[in-house]
Amino acid sequence: MVNEGAASGWIAQPEQVQLEYHRLFAARFAFHPDVEPSGWPSIEEPVPSMTLDLSSVATHHGMTMPAADDAILQLLVDAFPANVRLVAIDYNHVASWLWPHRFAASERGWPDSWYVHPYPNGDYTIFLTEDMTSGTFGHPWERTLCIVGSALIEAARPLIAQWAVIRRRPLP
Repeated sequence: MVNEGAASGWIAQPEQVQLEYHRLFAARFAFHPDVEPSGWPSIEEPVPSMTLDLSSVATHHGMTMPAADDAILQLLVDAFPANVRLVAIDYNHVASWLWPHRFAASERGWPDSWYVHPYPNGDYTIFLTEDMTSGTFGHPWERTLCIVGSALIEAARPLIAQWAVIRRRPLP
């Protein structure tokens, strides 16, 4: 069970807010869900962004989903100030507010402490600033993580060096 509240770093969004952020995300990124490779990457990847290939994370690097979630959480902590809240969307389920620094500092157990997992585990996962200029988009079928925004890309360099391969990087 997720421990909701400001101290835990998670607060569920009211349904109307969830619907509005789903709509805003779909419009901003031209989101079109698709399980077929011909329809991927399912968003218009903005500039600046880079998309990481997650397909070999478990098989070649032995990373478990909890470790991948924690690595992505650390990326969010490294890139954003402590007062920043993110829109966290599991596209077929809930949308919540996430304060990465609070969540990282909380007592958390996996998987119950996550409203939305950053590592795509069967659903599209989205973590974005409220203005949607920086964050991540996880594609479960393509097995990728698109990192959006200069600060987040810079913060991702250690993550990339450890276990990720860059699949795409749109040019201006």
